[in-house]
Amino acid sequence: GAMAVGTARTDPYPVRSRALSKIGVMSAVAICAGAMLAGSAVGAPGDGATFQSLGFLGGWPPASHAWGVSGDGQTVVGSSRSFLSGQEFEAFSWTAGVLKPLGALNGDFFESTAYAINHSGSVIVGGSYFDNTRVDEPVRWSGPALLGLGGFPPAPKNGTAFGVSEDGSVVVGYAKVSNPGFGNP
Repeated sequence: GAMAVGTARTDPYPVRSRALSKIGVMSAVAICAGAMLAGSAVGAPGDGATFQSLGFLGGWPPASHAWGVSGDGQTVVGSSRSFLSGQEFEAFSWTAGVLKPLGALNGDFFESTAYAINHSGSVIVGGSYFDNTRVDEPVRWSGPALLGLGGFPPAPKNGTAFGVSEDGSVVVGYAKVSNPGFGNP
C-alpha cells in the first residue's frame, strides 16, 4: 500500500499513514518511489485510513515535523524540538517505532533538520547550524556519522540539502552565494 508522512493539524506529532488515497488533503513536499509522499496532512482520515504518531524528542513546546520517507517505506525523517535543542529543532529518524535523534554540527546552537532519505534508509540529508550565526550548512548522516557538506565561497556553508539519490551517492539542495557587487548576501 501507499504511505504518506506529514504533520496532522490536530496532533503536534508527525504521523505515518498507509492509506494515501484516504487521508484528506495532502500538501506534498517530496515524492519517492512513485507512491511515497511527505508533507502536511490537513483534514481527517477517510474510510480505512489510520495514522500513527511518531512521537517527539521532548523539547517544549512539543512539536515535530516529518519531511521524508525512505523508498522502502521503513524509515521516516524530520525534525522535533528536543531536550538538547530547547526551542530549536533536532533532526530525527524513525524506524519500527523507535524515534532516534540525529544530532547537530554545533553544540552551542543546537539545530538540525532531516529533509530526505535514500531508498534503503542508509543516507539522510538536511541542514544544521554550523556556528553561532544560526546559518545552516548542508549535512549528510550515514550511520552514526554527521558530515557537514560545505558550500560555495565566499559563503562556504550557507545552504541546505533537500534530496538524495536512491543509492545515497548524490545529494542536492541549495547554497546561498554572496555577490559583492550587489550588497549583502
